[in-house]
Amino acid sequence: MRTPEEVILEMYARAMREDEDGMIELLAPGFELDVSSYVFNPAVWRGPDGVREWLRQAREVWDAPHYDVDRIEDLAGGRALSVVTLRGRARQSDLVVSVRQWHLWTIRDGLVVSTAHFTDEDAAMRAAGLTPPSS
Repeated sequence: MRTPEEVILEMYARAMREDEDGMIELLAPGFELDVSSYVFNPAVWRGPDGVREWLRQAREVWDAPHYDVDRIEDLAGGRALSVVTLRGRARQSDLVVSVRQWHLWTIRDGLVVSTAHFTDEDAAMRAAGLTPPSS
């Protein structure tokens, strides 16, 4: 069975190849993608149909993503936090955007149960249990 880090790296590789079916096969039943911290199109997507819709909407605006993985931190309970730089090109303007993101993963039995994306490091660290919540 793959380690959480191997699953995460494979998911990024499949995303960069735009291998939608390959991404779906790495998802556990009941998978949840939480991008509610995003400024544009915040949402929580569930299951393969939700992921396919999220990908469809993203492809309308962006070319294939590129993820530079800075690190993956193994957390307790099948969780991991990846720190990445996401680069993409806007389809209409050709503008290239580079954004630092934190992805909190839960992986069980080699499948991704959930992923939450953050653009704010403090929020990601609190969600991962690595920093005490602010009072």
